[in-house]
Amino acid sequence: MNRSSSPLNPREALHVAAFIEERNAGLYHQFAELFLEFDDPESLEVASTSWEMAKEDREHGTLLQKMYFER
Repeated sequence: MNRSSSPLNPREALHVAAFIEERNAGLYHQFAELFLEFDDPESLEVASTSWEMAKEDREHGTLLQKMYFER
């Protein structure tokens, strides 16, 4: 997302925040998949934590999208 230095209005800020949450959820999911491949207890714990973080970020993204569409 390229943008000039002008400030975001509230609706634009919600859109950017939702995008970031969704992108981060995807990254956490990829981390989880990566750590699953190691198949040791510590890596499985990291994978589990990463999935939880992905779930949380998706929930945040959904909430932000809802707020965006309500404006």
